[in-house]
Amino acid sequence: MPAREAIKSLAREAGLVIIFDGRKVKSDIRVAIDPNTSPKAALEIVLEKMELQLKPVGVNTYAITEKKAESAPPAIVTA
Repeated sequence: MPAREAIKSLAREAGLVIIFDGRKVKSDIRVAIDPNTSPKAALEIVLEKMELQLKPVGVNTYAITEKKAESAPPAIVTA
C-alpha cells in the first residue's frame, strides 16, 4: 500500500486527525501493515521507516514531522 494511503487509513482507524506536508511523505514508498498491530502503533512504525514521527498538537490531533537525531550527551572533559 502506498505510504500516504496507509497513513490516512491508519489515522482514520485510530480516530486521529493527522496533519502533514505531502512533500515529506514520498508517494513512491510502499508499506506493509501488520494486521495484529494497533492502528496507532502501525502508523508509528510506518513513519519510523521514513524517519518521520507524530507530534501531538491537540486532542487526538498530530502533525507528522521529521524525526530529529538523538543528540548525544555533552562530553565530560577531565584535565
